Amino acid sequence: MKRKLYLVILIGMFWIVNRGEALSQQMDHLHSLALDPQTGTLLMGTHNGFYESRDEGKSWQKRTLKGDVPGTDFMTMVVEPANPTIIYAGGHDLAVVKSADGGMNWQRAGKGLPTTDIHALAVDPKNSKRLYAWAVGSGLYRSDDGAASWSRVDDGPENPNVTSLVSVPIPTGMGGIFLYAGTAAGLFRGPDCF
Repeated sequence: MKRKLYLVILIGMFWIVNRGEALSQQMDHLHSLALDPQTGTLLMGTHNGFYESRDEGKSWQKRTLKGDVPGTDFMTMVVEPANPTIIYAGGHDLAVVKSADGGMNWQRAGKGLPTTDIHALAVDPKNSKRLYAWAVGSGLYRSDDGAASWSRVDDGPENPNVTSLVSVPIPTGMGGIFLYAGTAAGLFRGPDCF
């Protein structure tokens, strides 16, 4: 008999329902999900830390964060397409941190960012060393060196509450690509040509 896995997200609570039985784990606001394509491990960022599941989301374990991690609020994370062991994360108190071993050890990667409050990250699918970060109250920033340094690009969309970014390799006709930003007011698109 084939089993079905149902996921229901409630405010402040993550419920896993399997065969009519409910398990709850306090995980404090789920914000970001990523998949390690090499191992199939699901990674989850919350207000209260970083979790992993090695069994398709049936159970979750909180990871002990190692390295230079200034906080535990993982609002956003992206996996480098060319090397999925490299993960970048940001949050209210993280700025940007980087892991080169699938999220086990972390180092700070926010040089040039004006705030530690980063709500959205994106990686360029054609150039994995180019990343974008939404710095709350300061606009859009870009890194061309794998998050070693950041510089301001522009103000970003009119609505400053950006919760997600995606870099899409659609040519702008001016030598760049498009960025899509999800906000409370809807979806915005802007070119990155410089």
